[in-house]
Order: sequence, then structure tokens, then C-alpha cells
Amino acid sequence: MIYSTDKLEQLKSELEYARQAGKTIGFSHGVFDLMHQGHLFLLIESSKQCDYLVVGVESNDSVKAYKGSNRPIYDEVHRTNLIDSLQFVNATLLMKFEPLPNNYTRLFKDINPDKVFVGSTFGYLDQLHERQKQMGTFEVVVVDPISISTSEVIDHIRTTTP
Repeated sequence: MIYSTDKLEQLKSELEYARQAGKTIGFSHGVFDLMHQGHLFLLIESSKQCDYLVVGVESNDSVKAYKGSNRPIYDEVHRTNLIDSLQFVNATLLMKFEPLPNNYTRLFKDINPDKVFVGSTFGYLDQLHERQKQMGTFEVVVVDPISISTSEVIDHIRTTTP
């Protein structure tokens, strides 16, 4: 099911129900533009280490803010539908906010994951560990994915296509 950060009440209710049933809540997020094997590996491995996996997908506006005006390639509807179609993903969350540290802290408080999964190429690992120390409520799990960068794939296509 697809949720949005501007309407979290139903997701919070689902997560509370899962917690009461003794389930481990996991969270991972990304742009997931031009979905590739590295993305899939991260999400599959994450799903193996929790009982209920929530996957956040960055909104079009947030992607443009930190990747540039020519991104994303696919819009947020396409990307959230793609992630939501994966059988091992329990909930897909469209992250409609600016990618600022306080917004992520608020999100983590709202969904209260037991584990936050990131790939080894995640660019903000130090900040995530700092947030973990401040909050003390979740474990950071670094999954070593197959190293593929969507930005590098796009750059390659742009430089080799006449």
C-alpha cells in the first residue's frame, strides 16, 4: 500500500498493529529512479532482516533539490508504484518534504523503525549515525549492495548517445 508523509496516520496505525504482533519494523529509502540491481539487492536484503519493510521514495521536488533540475527521470507516481509492486515491501511511503535532517528525524519518530537500512554507498551515513545516537531508538544496518549508481548510468547514457 502507498502512503504519503503528509498523511501518516493510517501507516502509523498499521505499524502499531505490527509492533503489537511482535514484528520488527524496517525502513529504507531512496530515489529509485531507473531501478537497478543494486536497488533490488538492498531491498531484498533489508526485507530478510525485518518482518515489516517500509520503503520511502523521495518526491519529485526533493530529488530536484539535491540531484538537479533534470531529475528524476521517472516521476514519483511511477517510482512509488514500482516499489509498491515488490512483494517483499509491506508499505511504500512517498516522502513529501525537503530532504533536511529535521524532517528525517520527525519521520523516524513517526514511524519508529527498529532498523534503518542503507546501502554502503549512502552519502549521509555520518548524519544517520548521529541521528541514531540522538534518538537511540533504531539500529542502522549497512547493506553492501552491488555497487551501481543511477547518476553514473544516466551520465554514461548522456555522454554516449549522439
